[in-house]
Formats: sequence, C-alpha cells, structure tokens
Amino acid sequence: MESWLAFLEQQSRAATGTHALFRQLYNNHKQGNLGYDAFLDSAAQLYAQQLQGSSQKEILALANHYWEQDRPHLFDFASKLLDHLSHCGFQIILISGAPAEVLNLYAQGEYFSKDQRPVWFMEIVALEMEIDNGIFTGRIAANPGTLHGKREAVAQVLANKSGDVIRLGAGNSNSDQPLLDSARLALIVDNTTLTHQNALRLHTDHVDFAKLEKFFTLLKPQ
Repeated sequence: MESWLAFLEQQSRAATGTHALFRQLYNNHKQGNLGYDAFLDSAAQLYAQQLQGSSQKEILALANHYWEQDRPHLFDFASKLLDHLSHCGFQIILISGAPAEVLNLYAQGEYFSKDQRPVWFMEIVALEMEIDNGIFTGRIAANPGTLHGKREAVAQVLANKSGDVIRLGAGNSNSDQPLLDSARLALIVDNTTLTHQNALRLHTDHVDFAKLEKFFTLLKPQ
C-alpha cells in the first residue's frame, strides 16, 4: 500500500502528509508499539480518509497509471509460482489487505502483452472502500487483511464453493494463518511464526526452485 499512497500524494490525490502518517504507523508496528492487525486497521482508515470525496472513476484511472509503474517490480518467484499453479489447473483465490483499486488489475491481466498475459486469479478479495454514487465516502466496506478479516473471507469462500477443497494456502504475515489452517498444504514465506503440519518454507532472497518443484508434485489436483 505504501507506494500506492506515495503515488497518490504525488498526484495530489492524498491528504497532506498521508504517506508520512503511514510510515509512522509502519515504524510503530516494526518497533513493537503497534500490533499487526491494529496497524492494518489504522492503515485502512488512513486510506479511506485519503480517498474521501474522490470519484471512483478518477481513482481507477490513477490506479491504471500506477500499475504500469509497479508491475515490473513483481517478485519473480511469485510470478513463477502463480504461473505453475495456474498451468496445473488450480483455481487461485487471492485474499489480501491491499487496496482493491490496484489489486484487481492483477486479475484483469489486460495490462500485459498477449504473450505474457497471466490469468492467475479466479477471484480477488481485497480492501474495499465504500462508494456512494461513484464517490468514495471515507468509510471501509471490507478489510480482509486482518486475522479476523481473513478468517471471515475464508469462511465465505468455503460457503460459496460447497464441496470444494482448499489444497494449498500461502502466506507471509501472521494474519495469514487462517489461509493455512483451511488448506491441506501450505507455503510459508519469510515467516517463522506461521505454522502448518505440511508446509514448505520459502525465503524471497533465495528460492530453491528445485525444492519448490518437488513440492508442487503434491499439489496436483486429484
């Protein structure tokens, strides 16, 4: 969210000092003075206040410009992981506390060339702002980034897909534990606190793709 907030501030679409306030919240969290869920809740409130009074059409247009700048910075390992799972026939659902205005562009795929266009996500559950007659109200509609929010999102996914099984859960923050608990297997990225009895732990600075490929063999849909 931080780079998106900075981009909006540069475009004069953020309240004065919004990015600095976000950094203050983040630093308080890293210093142990603010819990992760409290940080996510406060960041979401800050984002809601920032967008208040803006038109949805205008913010979505800015999101398109931001996406063009941001997509080259996608983690290489994440792209390869998503490609592999997609090609294996998995239906991928992304549950995240990132703003829907940006995250939904991942699902559309229209900003990639045809030969590089990923079709990764069947569904995206993201931070949603309340909109009334095309204008952001300054209130949060849904925040699936927190532990409670992700637990509710997983329950909703399972309720909507009766009979389906979540084969793989992946996460890198403590709030992702419900994503792992709901799945048969888990990928845990750069986090020593998350737990699962059948997990592969990854580090973004050095990914063992051979080990990852071996783990993928356990994920083949039945």
